[in-house]
Amino acid sequence: MATSGGETPGPQPAVTADEVSGPYESQTAQVDRSPTETGLSTIGRRQRRGKQRSIIEACQSELDVGPEPARAARLHYNIARELEKSGARLDQALDHYQKALAQNPDSMPAIRGARRVCLTAGDYQSALQFFDSELKLTRDPRAKAMLH
Repeated sequence: MATSGGETPGPQPAVTADEVSGPYESQTAQVDRSPTETGLSTIGRRQRRGKQRSIIEACQSELDVGPEPARAARLHYNIARELEKSGARLDQALDHYQKALAQNPDSMPAIRGARRVCLTAGDYQSALQFFDSELKLTRDPRAKAMLH
């Protein structure tokens, strides 16, 4: 767009939401969700926690029976995944990933899970060990290159 002098103006200053919509519209955009929506999300969280608890209990009860090592590794992995999803019990998740690896040291899902937990928890030194383990087990040159 040209100015009255025939020049093209430089960059325009940023415009705030209040300048565009006015104070009334910006205030109405800050309205909280309805109690019904909040209740539904609370119910959803409770259902997920209940399902998570059921999965962990089922895996734990099968572990108590003493399954073969490959099955025990998978059960520990499943428990670790559920604990990791919660985000609050990362130390327990890492413990179960390590138990899975004790049963099956070549379990790539358990190695990756343990690495994820270490990175999330900020334990970068331990995460490097899991990167190294994954590197040793990875045969595909392209996949190896992505780990470096």
